[in-house]
Amino acid sequence: MTFVDAILARFLVHLLTYLMISYLVFGFILLLFETRAVLDVPSVILAVSLAALLGLGIGCLNIYLFAIFPLWETLWNILTFPLLLLSTVFYTFETLPAQAQDILWYNPLIHIIGIMRRGFYPTYDAVWASPFYVLAFSMIPLVIGLFLLRRYHSEILYR
Repeated sequence: MTFVDAILARFLVHLLTYLMISYLVFGFILLLFETRAVLDVPSVILAVSLAALLGLGIGCLNIYLFAIFPLWETLWNILTFPLLLLSTVFYTFETLPAQAQDILWYNPLIHIIGIMRRGFYPTYDAVWASPFYVLAFSMIPLVIGLFLLRRYHSEILYR
């Protein structure tokens, strides 16, 4: 068993857990409330896949950073705390002023949320959402994290 096996096992457990939770929550909401949602399953699958890949990429890099720089975990928690407010969960990207849109467009979570909204609401067209940007943003930390873990995994194990 290698560190990649452990990463993939943990990733799959989290992915399957969150998929089941999402399925139950969205299913109950769609059953109990009149949401007028019309599911576009390919958009929902794309959004979930991009979110999973982003989590895997950032997670792989953070595995290394948390092990080598213990302070990074605290800094990471502080830096990512405002992400919920800045990721258009409570408002839409289009309602932001142009200056805020220009800055927040670089947040990959905004793209994922826009694609997911497009999957639930057929009149919501997130033309600004770029799956390619999220893919590139996810792959860079994934490749760097896997490279660093491959290079330093034995030093991390014996710390």
